Amino acid sequence: RVAWTEGNHQMILDIADDFQSTFDVWSLADKPFCFLAACFEYSRLIKEGADFVGYLPISLDGTNSGCQHMSGISRSETEGAFVNLSNTNQMADIYKLNAERVTEELKTIKNDKLPFNAKWEDSRSRFELAKAWLDFGITRSVLKRAVMTFAYSSEANGMAGQYVEDFCKPIQRKVAYGKLKVHPLGDTERAQFEAARFLGQISYAAIQQTLPKVSEIMLYLQGVAKVLSNENKAIKWMTPSGFPIVQEYRRKTRKEVKIFLFDRKLEKRTRSKVSLAQETAKIDVQKSMNAISPNFVHGSGDAAHMHLLICKMLDEGLAEDFFLIHDSFSISGDTWDLFHSVREAFVEMYEGPCRLQQFEEEIRQQLNDPSQELPPIPAKGSLDIQQVLSSQFCFS
Repeated sequence: RVAWTEGNHQMILDIADDFQSTFDVWSLADKPFCFLAACFEYSRLIKEGADFVGYLPISLDGTNSGCQHMSGISRSETEGAFVNLSNTNQMADIYKLNAERVTEELKTIKNDKLPFNAKWEDSRSRFELAKAWLDFGITRSVLKRAVMTFAYSSEANGMAGQYVEDFCKPIQRKVAYGKLKVHPLGDTERAQFEAARFLGQISYAAIQQTLPKVSEIMLYLQGVAKVLSNENKAIKWMTPSGFPIVQEYRRKTRKEVKIFLFDRKLEKRTRSKVSLAQETAKIDVQKSMNAISPNFVHGSGDAAHMHLLICKMLDEGLAEDFFLIHDSFSISGDTWDLFHSVREAFVEMYEGPCRLQQFEEEIRQQLNDPSQELPPIPAKGSLDIQQVLSSQFCFS
């Protein structure tokens, strides 16, 4: 980041001096107006020198917070290192790591000439699909969303849908507008979906190998959710910040109602159908299992971390104004105070008793037979959670 700023020093000053004539430059940034605000701030720094006081809130973002919280629970040294929970001098990039692993896997697919989907007459082979993605380029950006949502129970089909939305459709729009001559992943919608489905399967397998402990925790949570849901009960637990959570997904019945509405354009009544959904008294077991991992990570992870951070900084008089969303933290105040506080709050969550053990004890209190068998809690690793306090990159 420092090297990039020094290398683009004059460009940043030019943007700050005349943001209108440089619109074509700064508007291409990932977050254009955040970038423009930073350019103005940097320009003031250069002009004011040692007297400069910054007023732009600096955001500290977690390195894939889902995996961070799962690694805090599992104490996995390997997976914790992938998301910068270890104290090292080099920043780990879990998205780049998985992009490289997917790329290597695609390169091994050389002789598979059979159709990827035997039911489709014009289906390409795995080799052809692998080549299409290798030519397109598997970057960290391609894998980022798939890796990010893995801890939230995203699987191969879900990842395929992400590739369609994030790459296939936007590229198709460029083809339609004449910005590209051909679509690199397929000339038809079905061909593009096939490419997305193929990469979804490859990505999911690669991420599973990268994050086995995350997979274990998800399976454990799903197993517990199944037991309680089969008793037709909501799942209740308390987060590390003392916030109660109730997960209750019920099956729905749908009923079509035929009604007449007045059409103003036609100036007559027209018959329409309206579908009404009504919840039943029966718990939706499958939906409860699918939702437990993301709800647990967001509630007992991200949200609890944010609660604890805010209370900590308020109690210590370090900040009063907060700008927060999900795993992105910023304050109106000294960023170094935030740097230390966000790490201390994270350690506070995981240095004590096992979070899964506490969760299981709460679940047993809700069962008809508290002594009945539940899935075993995954074995813990040897990650020293105190390393987070000195980690440069876990929230940066």
